[in-house]
Amino acid sequence: MRIATTFAVLLVAVAASANPIAFDMYVDFDPPNGAMSAYPTPYTSVYAYIVSDLSYLTGDPIYGVSFDVEVPPGSAQMSDFVPTEPSFIVTGIVGDGITVIDEDCFEQGTVVLGHIPILYLGVPGTVQIVAHPYQGHTFVTCPDYDEYTYCITMGGGLGMEPTAPLDLCLSPVQDVQWGVIKAMYR
Repeated sequence: MRIATTFAVLLVAVAASANPIAFDMYVDFDPPNGAMSAYPTPYTSVYAYIVSDLSYLTGDPIYGVSFDVEVPPGSAQMSDFVPTEPSFIVTGIVGDGITVIDEDCFEQGTVVLGHIPILYLGVPGTVQIVAHPYQGHTFVTCPDYDEYTYCITMGGGLGMEPTAPLDLCLSPVQDVQWGVIKAMYR
């Protein structure tokens, strides 16, 4: 019985560590004013800023975050991601996944990670933050470099109002009542 109880406790701990830790990641065309959409004239450029809202984050600060950005075909052409701070280290490119690292660590609050110059082609669409193709929706904490998953992302409307996020994820842990858990140990 002791071995089964130990195994169950370890299994619950592993399942809990796989739970996503949600913080807002969104596109803003005019930070910090919260412009979730832009209406440029066709064949002009606009900057799409990638913002992390860490206001509700508890625990360790963040060392790095991975993501990618996409737009519908024919809507826009994107250039390389440009970090907003000289201390930010960027690996990857738009379309192949981007990781932004801050060796000083991102603290609680709103962090503008950088921007992507976008040439609007005249067809409305959503500039959407999506999972990094190799690392998914992940971030790493300081100072232990533990890896977690974030879930809440919001795109920005280009020539239209933004649409709902494409990549919401749900908790992999089943929602049960405490009585069910206690019954497992009777």
